Amino acid sequence: MKKFKIPVAEREMIFPIILLVILGVVIWVFTYFFVPWRYTWIGGLATGFCLILFFAIAYFYRDPERKIKLVKGAILSPADGKIVSIEEGVEVKDIKGKFKKVSIFLSLFDVHIQRMPIDGSIESIKRIKGTFLPAFKSEAGEKNSQNIFVIKGEIPVVVKQIAGFFVQKAVAWVKEGDSLKAGDRIGMIRFSSRVEIYLPSSVTLDIVVGMKVFAGETIIGYIKSKVSKKSKESKKVKK
Repeated sequence: MKKFKIPVAEREMIFPIILLVILGVVIWVFTYFFVPWRYTWIGGLATGFCLILFFAIAYFYRDPERKIKLVKGAILSPADGKIVSIEEGVEVKDIKGKFKKVSIFLSLFDVHIQRMPIDGSIESIKRIKGTFLPAFKSEAGEKNSQNIFVIKGEIPVVVKQIAGFFVQKAVAWVKEGDSLKAGDRIGMIRFSSRVEIYLPSSVTLDIVVGMKVFAGETIIGYIKSKVSKKSKESKKVKK
């Protein structure tokens, strides 16, 4: 018989659950020792509120399994959320070439786990402290606290975890040098946040602004095959 298990990011839930337990104990002690008997129903309401808060936390920290799409040359979305902007001709510090930048906004109702967009290794992780602008603002990508993952694979890819206004913490679950498959988990951002992915200009995108995407499931683009380019060139020569 299989054990029932709620798919949540357990390691990230520990701290908020401890705070919730402490709050519950404080409410119980205060109600039992300091509140007149006829007002003890207040303690019941407070306990009910704590239970609702517990389920709200479990919902936010959920970490559902995903059916990873293993399609050759496909680039998977690194996050759940809504595509808020697509920019071309963007430069990335310390990496040659021009990039396409895709920005994804994560609301409080989205899963906040980030995943690998392609097969590859984590070349570097840079942690930057910054401001606390609302995640839906475009400036947040440059000014807010963030983790920057440089991924080395068939193509160079950069993924940014950008913290939002409420809880300014992005957490990396991997380390430099780790080799991962497309769809593997790489980290989490707490509460509403933003994820940006930078892809070489040669990549063909298959998304539009306003589109809803899911980490590890939605294909956001394709890597142009070098083999197909050579075959096309050879065909032209034959003609």
